[in-house]
Amino acid sequence: FRPVTSPSRRLLVGAAFIMGAGLVATSLVTSLWMGYLTYGVGVGFGAGLYITPGFAVVGGWFDRDRALALGVASAGSGLGTLLLVPVASALIESFGWRTTYVILGAVAFVVLLGASFLVAPPPVPTEPAAGPGPGSATASGPFRLLFMSNVLMSLALFAAFAFVVPFATDEGISSRSASLLISIVGAASLTGRLALSSLVRRLGPLRLYQACLCVQPVAYLVWLVAGGSYGLLAVFAVMLGLSYGGYVALAPTVAAHLFGVAGLGGLLGTLFFGSALGGLFGPPVAGFLADRSGGHALPIALSLVVTVGACLLTLAVPDRTVPEAGALEAASAPPAPVSARASGRLSGDGPAASLAHRRRGA
Repeated sequence: FRPVTSPSRRLLVGAAFIMGAGLVATSLVTSLWMGYLTYGVGVGFGAGLYITPGFAVVGGWFDRDRALALGVASAGSGLGTLLLVPVASALIESFGWRTTYVILGAVAFVVLLGASFLVAPPPVPTEPAAGPGPGSATASGPFRLLFMSNVLMSLALFAAFAFVVPFATDEGISSRSASLLISIVGAASLTGRLALSSLVRRLGPLRLYQACLCVQPVAYLVWLVAGGSYGLLAVFAVMLGLSYGGYVALAPTVAAHLFGVAGLGGLLGTLFFGSALGGLFGPPVAGFLADRSGGHALPIALSLVVTVGACLLTLAVPDRTVPEAGALEAASAPPAPVSARASGRLSGDGPAASLAHRRRGA
């Protein structure tokens, strides 16, 4: 086992203890507010500790196929989302919900602790070097556009996660069929993470990222007109899953593409904080609007409007590429003095003299 020395490894160890303890503590709650504290704060904080360093380490290890590597890494969470619902349901039926939370806490602890021993610091450092760091990037116009688009996109996304099933059952769709919509989102998300990541080298990360966010308003328009049509709801779930999966897989690649891998962990943490803000406010706002209006049209229409805003903000981000560390050092190296280059030619140390020497040797 490697010692716990790197920042990423320390965060993963912390995530193992906090997330495991949060899930186990949730098994002991006796009121709803306690569940908010143990699951919302404990599990949420633990998840935040492992997501960002995981993406940052993968981004530092890969250059040529970074987008595909990050897509595969993000596919793990998509696969977990797809499998968790049936597995948790089976465990609850067999052991009850309290024991199920204990089992999930033990699994989270073992997996995250094991990952902390396997992770290795990347050859390209993801911590900021001396000089301008992630703070200068987060203050830039392109980063602010990405941050605000993340907030708006997540407002609608988490509202959809919270209400797609109850809104469908309100339209007369059975609970089982309505719950299947979440599985459709998960399967489409997994597909989007892998498929879209493989297209980055051909189409560019930023363009694909922009396409993912601009597909979402179309998805919410389908949801708005779907009503009780299960076919249209399934189309909405597929479109939302593909675009959401692409967003998750491409966001770290876009950050590295625009701002470099130095300080990537801090940049991703700030971007994902924007997503967390959307997740915090999206569901309660959607629920409030649904209660006040007595229907589903108003919260879905709001989701449509905010995702149009997210699309427009993302389209305003200028495309640019930050050189990797080695290329940046080579490009910034001062040229040799003219006198030195000239002396090399005159003294027989230059390329022409070397070629003549090889010819004489032949």
